[in-house]
Amino acid sequence: MLFFVRTIGKAIYSKTPDGSINKSMYIDVNGTKQWIHIYGEDIDNPVLLYLHGGPGPATSDIDYAFTRKWADVYTVVTWDQRNCGKSYEAKQKCIVLTRELFMTDERK
Repeated sequence: MLFFVRTIGKAIYSKTPDGSINKSMYIDVNGTKQWIHIYGEDIDNPVLLYLHGGPGPATSDIDYAFTRKWADVYTVVTWDQRNCGKSYEAKQKCIVLTRELFMTDERK
């Protein structure tokens, strides 16, 4: 029953009216694939960034349950940062995550 309710809820909230945004994608950040979801009722609204700080499993599937309430005032961007949630890559398991790594552009 819970699966059925969740499926219907996701179908309703996945509709994107004119002038709004609802996109999920991987983006490249300093050579790593990182997961973001962008949604809002008006793309001209200011951006509110919700950052999954990790470590741990993805919260992307449940973030929407409480962040969607802000979508009328903000364009909400949920971001699973490097090696967290849906941005996790096993090949990065041995990389020590430091402040410098998150703040530095590795391509320079």
